[in-house]
Amino acid sequence: MPAAKKTPARRVSPDPEKRRRQIVQAAAELIVETGSIELTHRKIAAKAQVPLGSTTQYFATLDDIRSAAMQYLADKVDDDIAEFQKALDSHGPSAAAFADKYLPQLHDRQTARAETALICAAVTNNDLRVHALRWYEGLVAALEPHIGREKATALGIFADGVTVHAALNDTPIDRDLLINSLNALMHR
Repeated sequence: MPAAKKTPARRVSPDPEKRRRQIVQAAAELIVETGSIELTHRKIAAKAQVPLGSTTQYFATLDDIRSAAMQYLADKVDDDIAEFQKALDSHGPSAAAFADKYLPQLHDRQTARAETALICAAVTNNDLRVHALRWYEGLVAALEPHIGREKATALGIFADGVTVHAALNDTPIDRDLLINSLNALMHR
């Protein structure tokens, strides 16, 4: 009996959008873990578990990947602002409500590091500045109708500092201290 002829397995092309998302998410995770400067095509491909060539197939340059990853991180900030806006609409400018909404982000080391990575990358890359300012500007815009521009600005600056503090320390600011600080800024 003659041996059955094997048909070569047909290679299935990956979904381009899925592959692109994998690369962007991996780059964003690496930025959070090691910083924007440490990105390489090889590290991104390994983290995304994709062939090395995929990074250049879907992105012309490493800077394009870095920008897409920063955009991804900034979009997460927009989601946080939307959630904060909902809490503000429900509870008004309550320091306790603000703290309760903000503390989970501060206690999530990855989130605090992601936001801090975005800030740090924007210090040396003007193209990223617009993304890094999204949290601050969104927070000020949400608070301003409730407490005025000056107090909203002070809270935005404080929130940036608290985020960096959380990224640097194993124990972020505690709830009582956060509420007391917010109250002092809101009612000064």
